[in-house]
Amino acid sequence: MIEPFEAALADVLADRIGALADVLAIARPTGGVPALAADAARVTVSVVDATGPHRLGDDRDERLGQAELRATLRLAGRVRVAVEVAEGGAAGRRAVLWRATDAVLVALHDDAIHTGRFWGDAHAQGFAIDRFRLARVGEPVAEAATPDGRRIEVWYDFEGRFWPTEPVVEGDVIAAPIRSRLVLLDADLPDGVVAHSAGPEVVVPVGLDLRAWGGTEPRLVARLAGAAPPGQLLGDGAGVPAGSIGYLPGDDGRFAVRFRAAAALATPAVARVLLSLAAADRPTVRIGELRIAVRP
Repeated sequence: MIEPFEAALADVLADRIGALADVLAIARPTGGVPALAADAARVTVSVVDATGPHRLGDDRDERLGQAELRATLRLAGRVRVAVEVAEGGAAGRRAVLWRATDAVLVALHDDAIHTGRFWGDAHAQGFAIDRFRLARVGEPVAEAATPDGRRIEVWYDFEGRFWPTEPVVEGDVIAAPIRSRLVLLDADLPDGVVAHSAGPEVVVPVGLDLRAWGGTEPRLVARLAGAAPPGQLLGDGAGVPAGSIGYLPGDDGRFAVRFRAAAALATPAVARVLLSLAAADRPTVRIGELRIAVRP
């Protein structure tokens, strides 16, 4: 319940500021936390605590959807976002620290985040946020030898509903032909793509209407969303933004996006592949999002 909320917050920051030069990585205490650096800040997201309000009837099951009843906890608590740079090293690390902190504040400052609409209330995610607000920004923690700060903590308050997600029903995956659809006449993105943990790579054909691009040779740029995606993209990483993979069209005009699921996966997950179009004489333009179901 609470762990998926923490993961969702890390995903928001990874999607919005993970590619910035001042940000080394977006991490959570439960994952592999990279070592600190002096020229880029590590941002660590953690849910610190949660308490239940004392309200009449808060111990009863709450109706979710049209007919489903499920034990639901109403909780209020705090989230800490720690922005850190290494001691010593680069003289401008204090500026890096503050720029990364500013990026965190901007990334989490919009009405959809404040009201929880950004995440919605899907039953499978295990939480629905009613309120998410900035509480305070702590002062930089000073080193012993110099006044330069190396850590800033940003605190947020949250309120919402949390419930246990249903266990996944075990069984064989039904193999069916992949169905395609045209999205706004820009991209033909397949539906129902499934990859299996420790299985072979999945090749997903993506079709694009290129008539608007003036005949320049395009390159499809793909990037996995979230702080801890359940796999990796395979392809050419040269000439594309950091953390992205580039694909050139094949003879049939389609781009073959290649994905390999993580070797060890305890529960089913969804890999979100953000697709953009890049050409030599024009900026990168977002064209859509591809979803791949990843099964253990």
